Amino acid sequence: MVDDPERLTRPFFSRRPDGMGIGLYYTNMVMELNGGRLGFPDAEEANAPKNLDGAVLALIFGKGR
Repeated sequence: MVDDPERLTRPFFSRRPDGMGIGLYYTNMVMELNGGRLGFPDAEEANAPKNLDGAVLALIFGKGR
């Protein structure tokens, strides 16, 4: 299942039954405050293991200030 990145970074959204849904929200906030952003490549593009059962996330940092 592919989710919209905006939905994934909303507070309290989680696909895990016991998830709080704040991890990607805070990660996104920190990246934006520091001139970076989150990327959500597909597993194949990221060269992730075939048995991966979870999100693939890229932290994309901007150039130095």
